[in-house]
Amino acid sequence: MVGALLFAAAVGLVVVGSTRTWHSRWWARRIVRHGIIVLAALVPLGLFLRRLGIGRLVEGFHSAPLSIAGGVLGGGGAIALLSLFFSVPTAAALRGIGSRFLSPVASASPSSLKRRAVLEAAVAAVPLITLGVAAAGIGGAFVPAKVVERPMKIAGLAPGLEGLRILQITDLHLGAFHVPSAIPGLVDRAREAKPDLVVLTGDMCDHMPWLHEALRRFEEIAPKHGLFAVLGNHEHYRGLEENLRIYDKTSIRLLHDAHHTLELGGDKLLVMGVDDPSGWGFEPEHYRRHAEIALSGAPSDAALTLGLCHRPKGFRPLAELGVDLTLSGHTHGAQAGFNERSLLEPFAEEAYLWGRYEHAGKQLYTSSGAGHWAAFRLACPSEAALIVLEKA
Repeated sequence: MVGALLFAAAVGLVVVGSTRTWHSRWWARRIVRHGIIVLAALVPLGLFLRRLGIGRLVEGFHSAPLSIAGGVLGGGGAIALLSLFFSVPTAAALRGIGSRFLSPVASASPSSLKRRAVLEAAVAAVPLITLGVAAAGIGGAFVPAKVVERPMKIAGLAPGLEGLRILQITDLHLGAFHVPSAIPGLVDRAREAKPDLVVLTGDMCDHMPWLHEALRRFEEIAPKHGLFAVLGNHEHYRGLEENLRIYDKTSIRLLHDAHHTLELGGDKLLVMGVDDPSGWGFEPEHYRRHAEIALSGAPSDAALTLGLCHRPKGFRPLAELGVDLTLSGHTHGAQAGFNERSLLEPFAEEAYLWGRYEHAGKQLYTSSGAGHWAAFRLACPSEAALIVLEKA
């Protein structure tokens, strides 16, 4: 928290200093001064409320509404403040470049004054546009998750598995930004999609008193081939033993380094799941070692092996062990995208941030997630991915 506060303070000081230095006319306006100060104050306030809500400040005290309020205030304030951090200096640079092509300031000719007014309007547009983008992203974070069909073509797909509909729900983060009232709508949309199988791939709940009711709601989807789940890093953060105990009270099969075989139209579908490294440490061989445990004793005649792995980082080890299709989440698509790919894709090609990927003839789908951890989603909407198997 101290690091985050120092970072927020540094960003706020840069925004204040650059506005006062390079845009003194803007700073003279009360709405600008007060607006920047309020944005800078929202970040530490949000961090405080978030940590208080999730029980990090007062032992035994938890409050999901406080956590959600803190996430909205802190996350929204941070996004808006960062937009000014980049746009205010950019606007100053634009003014400097534009001024070189204008008549001297001493010239008071109508044409010179008009060109300068146009330049100042363009300069002011820079922070206004970035703040508008920030507002659009903040608003996008609260659009309910939609069920989005994602066809996956599999070479040599067995006849019994053709058309299989697998609904993946991941990274809901209930209690971080969402309340239980958001689940019935998602369940209704899921039932309308008529999935054959439902999988939960981690980070479902950050407020443990809400987890059992959430899982009970997901059971209402009632897919004919059942519900399966794996744990994510937040299940470890919130308490592994309590998560295991709550899952054990449901009909959802938790594949904790384990597998299960389904008979579908005379063909076998092997579903396996690996645990997240948060509870074990980040040793390089984590996924390979845990995948080998999960596949131990698995039938060798499965027509397809479906892997559930919270982080897409496990895709390559699973693929190299023969897992045909891996479903992951965790990344949230970096919560900013373009053309259904993460905006950060060019800078992190092997991070598998959002969408379909292939390695060694095996495939991965990384979902952008049904929830989020920062109050911002721009062209990367929340989703519950409906994976439909098709023969290539």
